[in-house]
Amino acid sequence: MVEVSEEIIKTVRDLFIIRDDCYPLQIEGLNEYKVIKETFSDDIIRKHLQGMITVGGFQIDPKMNKVKWICFDFDGSLNVEFEKAKTLCKRLKEKGYNPLLEFSGRRGYHGSYFFDGEFKPMSLINSRIYLSKKVIVKDLITIDNLNKFIY
Repeated sequence: MVEVSEEIIKTVRDLFIIRDDCYPLQIEGLNEYKVIKETFSDDIIRKHLQGMITVGGFQIDPKMNKVKWICFDFDGSLNVEFEKAKTLCKRLKEKGYNPLLEFSGRRGYHGSYFFDGEFKPMSLINSRIYLSKKVIVKDLITIDNLNKFIY
């Protein structure tokens, strides 16, 4: 089993986890998740990083109405979507942003950007619209409905 340091767990928590009262857990063997209404502990993050389980983090904290990151999802033909995702990251970097490009598993790629501090979701929506109009070409991405990220 791979050892995961407390520093790595803290970094994952600081970047991705905005609420710790619940988390989505992937149902083994399926591409579906169920909400676990328990504390999102460091041990859960460790098991995820070790590949023992797959969990996600809800993007919006409904109590504080804030987010830490945005993610642009590129699904479809892997070659086409990889080029789109690379273009997004290149253009974000040219504008002074520091995005993360990652393979999302099977269907495509994620291009993520982490805010310094936390944003309110309306600012998040405005940021995505701004980025889609000013930084990248219109046919590169679409604006997702953020309601799917709220639990």
